[in-house]
Amino acid sequence: MKNILLTSFVALITLFIAGCGTYRLVEVDVATDLKITPEVTTVPHIGLRIAKSRNVVISYSTEYYESTKKSSDDKVLVSSKGMWITEIEREFVKKDFRVLSRQKYNELIREKGVSSSTDIAKLLGADLIIQINSLEYSSTADVSDRTDEDFSIFVSDSSGGKVKQGRNSEENQLALTKARSLVGKDLDNQAFMALLDCKIIDAKTGELIIFYRNQIFKLRSGRKTSGLMTYLFEQKNEKWKLIDSTGMDFDSHANKNHKGVNRSRLLNVKIQMVRKVCSDLVNIINDYRRDGKNKGL
Repeated sequence: MKNILLTSFVALITLFIAGCGTYRLVEVDVATDLKITPEVTTVPHIGLRIAKSRNVVISYSTEYYESTKKSSDDKVLVSSKGMWITEIEREFVKKDFRVLSRQKYNELIREKGVSSSTDIAKLLGADLIIQINSLEYSSTADVSDRTDEDFSIFVSDSSGGKVKQGRNSEENQLALTKARSLVGKDLDNQAFMALLDCKIIDAKTGELIIFYRNQIFKLRSGRKTSGLMTYLFEQKNEKWKLIDSTGMDFDSHANKNHKGVNRSRLLNVKIQMVRKVCSDLVNIINDYRRDGKNKGL
């Protein structure tokens, strides 16, 4: 009887270990700082320089204009009606700036030449020229560059419970490779990016007084930008099959055939992100202007 019980116990332990050995849990550290501080370079005493500035005109570089004719709307935010550039103008109006006619400004430049742009701005009464070098949007941005140290693998049970740290073996490397491929789809290709690069010119002197670049990201899933993504694999026929994961969202593998349903939501995200980079620029200029007014009192 004792031998039967011992044999049964050993068999159960063996079965348990074997069962655990067929599952791997991979954890991926997706702690990514998406709050990138805008890059701003100014001339000395910028506040005093623009304290009395109120009239602005929006322009864009020749290179930017040429790129808009060749790129898709998903990459460069401009149209024949200039709806995306209008977002910058809208933000200036909110802060009590007077926005001059971009159409009239561009018409005069075409007539008189780019070299006369400052004179044309002064003719229109502009204090500042906001020259757009790039205003871009992407729905497939790569937001991080993960290394091997960001991945951890564990021998687990069928529910994802950790049994022990996975050792450096060929089968574990196959599971890690699979996880790297999946996290690339679940995170990198599900990040929105908006970029605004511009320079501000003193219309009275033609001097470049502010250089500005801002790039923001938003994870498509709406998850927190830090924490762990997990992938649970089961080994079948010497191949690892994904049986569970965390962090999947509305545009994940399970819903990849239903993207049309989310088109309006994606457009709304695009608009909100463009407005964010534009409002950040205007807020910075307005803060400089207010600081200059206070110092001039």
